[in-house]
Amino acid sequence: MKRLIALLDFSEYSVPLIQMAYQWKVHYGMKLVFVNRVPGMIPTVADKTTRKQLISFEKEEAKKNFLDLLDKTNLNHSDDIFLAIDKPLVPFLKTYLEPNDVLFLGLKGTGPLKKFLIGSTATNIINQLNHLFVGIPKTINRSIPEKLVVACHPKYPVNEIALKRLLASIGDHLEEVEWLTIISDQSEEEESQSYLQKLSGNFTGSWTHRLNIYMGKDAVKEIKSTYGHQKEIFIVLQKGSRNLNDQLFRKLFINDLIHDGNTPLIILP
Repeated sequence: MKRLIALLDFSEYSVPLIQMAYQWKVHYGMKLVFVNRVPGMIPTVADKTTRKQLISFEKEEAKKNFLDLLDKTNLNHSDDIFLAIDKPLVPFLKTYLEPNDVLFLGLKGTGPLKKFLIGSTATNIINQLNHLFVGIPKTINRSIPEKLVVACHPKYPVNEIALKRLLASIGDHLEEVEWLTIISDQSEEEESQSYLQKLSGNFTGSWTHRLNIYMGKDAVKEIKSTYGHQKEIFIVLQKGSRNLNDQLFRKLFINDLIHDGNTPLIILP
């Protein structure tokens, strides 16, 4: 059974994250593991015994917070695993994760700069781990994707193996997969159209396919108008691609659609 690893910090982002995690468990038959790193607020003068006692207390408080969160959201803790750790998160995950694990994390952003950077903790985790991530905004009104919008470009190929694993897990519940790219001028259209057609042909399922190419200065406005109010979509981006490195793409997808539009984001390794 595929595992879903949900990273909790008990902030306001934790409620939509935990609700979506349980929805995915029911829909896709995933095993849930919740991970929280305790603060580790240990005085520098503390001896080994005191340090151990304080860490133990923090872990007990974290478990209590987790159970309280479940009560608040009317969810039941059955066979799910909760891990409170005191080690740095990324080194722990590097040794704990299995190849097919899916990670849930909150996409934080309170000001323009933080929005633009997704949130330093989330960015650090995504950059250092070669796994599939689902980023969840603070406010969200959907849990199970009915449509995936895969933003891609021929110069930055999609990880087709990872995308096939994703579709193998959630594809039975999808109605549509849309392949989208943004080009600067007309000279890129033929290559982009060919790449989108090739991609769509490599993936078969019960869903329908749609191809869209947006061009020029009006692309941002048109995309926001098209996807900004679609409640059923999840955006799919490739880690390390132009989508996450180019400022226009980052502003559009991370700022305008993810944070302002409250659209979940899937990042392929």
